[in-house]
Amino acid sequence: MEIFNLIDKVGQTKIYRGFKVKPQINDLIRIPYIPKDTKHLVPNRKNTFKHVSTEKVYKVYKVVNVNQILIRDDQDDSVHLLNGQYQVVEEISDKEIELYKQNREMLVMIDKLIKSKNK
Repeated sequence: MEIFNLIDKVGQTKIYRGFKVKPQINDLIRIPYIPKDTKHLVPNRKNTFKHVSTEKVYKVYKVVNVNQILIRDDQDDSVHLLNGQYQVVEEISDKEIELYKQNREMLVMIDKLIKSKNK
């Protein structure tokens, strides 16, 4: 499970976890990287990634096909994203974060116990 601190549409920083699934309309996505040259990716739209950030979460408003989605950038313009240019994310509640930390601590203790028995 990948965990990210991202900024939502309101401007608050929240914790999200990433998935490797196909997005649907209204799913939240993050952009892991912004390509330097987008001219070959989206013809006639040289500055496609000008108003998007790798630190923010965006909502999918249209699924074009299996490999393409559309989001709205910070200027409310459409941005085409191909399959490898986004990741679906979901907000994590405080309770889930606490359970994750407890489970991780427990697994670390079990690992240390197993290693000490093997010596």
